[in-house]
Amino acid sequence: MLEAIAGKTELDIKIVKKVIDACEEILVDRIKQDDKVIIHNFGHYEPHTRAERMGRNPQTGEPAIIPPY
Repeated sequence: MLEAIAGKTELDIKIVKKVIDACEEILVDRIKQDDKVIIHNFGHYEPHTRAERMGRNPQTGEPAIIPPY
């Protein structure tokens, strides 16, 4: 994907990678602050949580509690 963006924008791939990495970092930081992020014509992102639930350890098959997140 980096190569496609670099080719389309005629920017150096190292610059494209820095921009994409910065966008990802900012997006994650904003969501961690419970902000909703909207990128017009691309998508919207918002924090969500999942309650604690029961699952199974895939190696042993024993029941295990999956913590909330």
